[in-house]
Amino acid sequence: MRNFGMKKIMLWSAVALIIPLLGNRFVDGWNWTWHDFLFAWVFFVVMASSVKCTMMKIAHTSYAKYRVAIGVIVFLIFAAIWVMLATG
Repeated sequence: MRNFGMKKIMLWSAVALIIPLLGNRFVDGWNWTWHDFLFAWVFFVVMASSVKCTMMKIAHTSYAKYRVAIGVIVFLIFAAIWVMLATG
């Protein structure tokens, strides 16, 4: 089985949470609990893994010229889910 770079994905997902951590610290009304941080981290890991897996899956098919477009579409699907969950 190929190495998908899971450690790198997990690390960058944690780094992305620095922005909400700073917002939680310095912005009034920004109240994330540790549950929110955990959910966001898992969501980022799943999103990045899905994009990476999709990119690797279509690398050797006839759709390889559309890799960027398909990656953007997968990302936008996850972004739409994030927005729907955030506005609840």
